[in-house]
Amino acid sequence: MYLRNGLKFISPFIFLFLYSCSSSLILQNSIPFETQQLIKSVEGNQRVNFLYTSNPEGEVKKGRLHYSINPALNGMLKELMQSKFNSIDSESDNSINITLSKVKVNDDVGAYNVTHTLDITVDIVMIKNKEEMKKSFSYSTSFVLSDANVERKEIENLLLKFIVSIDKFIDTAYKVQ
Repeated sequence: MYLRNGLKFISPFIFLFLYSCSSSLILQNSIPFETQQLIKSVEGNQRVNFLYTSNPEGEVKKGRLHYSINPALNGMLKELMQSKFNSIDSESDNSINITLSKVKVNDDVGAYNVTHTLDITVDIVMIKNKEEMKKSFSYSTSFVLSDANVERKEIENLLLKFIVSIDKFIDTAYKVQ
């Protein structure tokens, strides 16, 4: 009886100790093949000036979890732009500026697990034929910290939501069918 009650008392401390051990996640900076196949190119000899503005809050160090959103999202966005347009050209009058404007991270520590919540907002300013269009996208994900592969996949899936949304936004502006 004493041993069982003692384990109930000690279990949360063991959990907190394990939670405090850090884990660095390396996020993919490329679009998965299945998603890449769904991207349609803009017709004609379209060029675009592309700029990604990172956010220091995209370098996440919360509890035991460490990961960087900035290089992953930037790599995916560059790949998207290269797939959509004939070329990325800093001299082009058409431009797409994407800013990682908000990153909010929260860890909710329960008795036996930690729920990691990630909220991200991305702002887009697109200029096409001297017409400015703006759009913001916000998505979030929550997952219980348990396995690094699951955690990495959850974050990458969240970033892919932005890629798909931005792709659709560009399709609408450039009338891609």
